[in-house]
Amino acid sequence: MRTAFLRIWTSKKEVMTRDLIEKALQMGKTVAVPRVEGDDMVYYEIKDFSTLKSGYFGIMEPDGGNVCM
Repeated sequence: MRTAFLRIWTSKKEVMTRDLIEKALQMGKTVAVPRVEGDDMVYYEIKDFSTLKSGYFGIMEPDGGNVCM
């Protein structure tokens, strides 16, 4: 069974989640991370880290893709 796994990408003051996200991807989990769009955070599915770019406050965000929520 595939489980959706939603997690905010880390900034310098938060717990590092890269290893956790990597492991979830390796396990075949659906991973979605947020992107700031105006006043909202929209979650996008990622398959790997290559689809991320520096966004709001320099936090890595998905560069488009499938919306998960």
